[in-house]
Amino acid sequence: MPPLSPIAPFEALLAAALVALSSSGVVHRYLGPVALGAYLVGVAAVALWFWRSADRLDLRVSPRAVRVSLVVLAIVFVVAFVLVYPMAQSGVLGVGSDRDDALDAGLAALARGEYPYYQRTYLGNELTPLPGAFLLALPAWALGASALQNLMWLPLLLLFAYRWFDSKLVGLAFVAAFAVFNPAALQDLLTGGDYFVNAAYVLMTVTLAQRAAQQPIAPGPEAQAATRVVGPLVLLGIAVCSRSAYIVVPVALAAALWRTSGEARALGALTLVAAVVVALTLPFLLIDAAAFSPLHHSLAKVDRMFPHGTLVLGSASLVTALWAGRRVRTEGDLLGAIGLALATAFVPLLLWRMIAGGYLELSAAATPVSLFGGAFLAKRLDARVTGSSIGRG
Repeated sequence: MPPLSPIAPFEALLAAALVALSSSGVVHRYLGPVALGAYLVGVAAVALWFWRSADRLDLRVSPRAVRVSLVVLAIVFVVAFVLVYPMAQSGVLGVGSDRDDALDAGLAALARGEYPYYQRTYLGNELTPLPGAFLLALPAWALGASALQNLMWLPLLLLFAYRWFDSKLVGLAFVAAFAVFNPAALQDLLTGGDYFVNAAYVLMTVTLAQRAAQQPIAPGPEAQAATRVVGPLVLLGIAVCSRSAYIVVPVALAAALWRTSGEARALGALTLVAAVVVALTLPFLLIDAAAFSPLHHSLAKVDRMFPHGTLVLGSASLVTALWAGRRVRTEGDLLGAIGLALATAFVPLLLWRMIAGGYLELSAAATPVSLFGGAFLAKRLDARVTGSSIGRG
C-alpha cells in the first residue's frame, strides 16, 4: 500500500467543504446553528477518515456488496419519494419549492400551443428553466408530473457512479456524500425539485460526450460511426440548455478536446453543442425575447445580488473554463474544471450574500459546484485506491 499523499488531508477537507457548501443552509434552517456546527465537524471527520481508510476498505468490500448497497439506496429513495413528495405537494411540509411547478406549467402551456414563458408558478414566480429542461422532463410530465423524472435520474446517477469509478466503494461513497445523504440534494429530490438532477444529467452527459469525442473513428458504416460521436454531443447540448450557468460546460469540454484530440475535434464538438442550444432557444426568442425569463430574470437577479454580476462573474467563469479546460488530462479533470468555472460564478455570490446575512438561504444554489467538484476529488481518490489494489482477487 503506497504512503498517503501529503495533499490527501487537503483533498478530504475540500470534499467536506463542498458537501457543506450546498447543505449548510438546509441543516441550519431545520436544526439550528448548534446542529450545523456539529454537522460541519462531523462531515470533516468522516471525510478525513474515509480518505485515510479507503485503500484498506476497498480491499475488504466486494463489488457485489457495493452493487447490493446501490440497489438498496435506489429502492429506499423511491419509497421515500413516494411518501414525501405527496406531502410536499399538499403543503404539509411548508410552502416548498416551485421548481417542479415551473416545469409542469411550461410543459402544459406547450401542450396547449401557448408560449410557456408567459406562465407563472403557484408562488407567482417566472419560469426559469431553459427549453432543454422542458424536453428532458417531458416523459415524466407525460406520466403525470415532471417531478417523476427524479425517479429516473438518481438511479441513473447511481449506475453511472458504479460504472465510472474503478473502485466501486469510492463510487458508492461519492453518491452517498453528494446525493443520497446530502441534506440539500435529498430535500430537492424528495420535494420534486430539478436543481440536483439538472446538475446530475449535465455531469453524466458531458462525461459521455468527452469519451465519445476523444475516440478515434473506427472503420465501419459511416452512420454508426457518426452516431457514436454525434449522439452524446447532441444529448449534452440538450442538457446544457437547461440552465444558463451551464454555458461553461461546452467551453471547458472544447478546451480539453483541443489539448487532447486537436482543434478539429474541439471546434466540431463546440459547434454541435452550440447548434443544439441555439435550435432549442431561438424559436422562443423569436416569439417574444422580452418574455424569455430564463435569461432576463436570472441575469437581473444576479445583478441585484452582486454589482454588475452578470458581466463580471459570467466573463470570469468563461475564462476559468477555458484556462482549466486546457489543463485537463482525464475525465475527472474535466469535471473539476467545470466545477471550478461554476465556483468562479457562485462563490462570489455566496460571499456577497454572507456579508449581507443571507448566505445560508442561498447555499443550496451551490449544488452544481459541490457535485462537479466532488466528482473530481472522488476520481482522484479512485485513482489512488485502485492503484494500490492492483492484483487483488
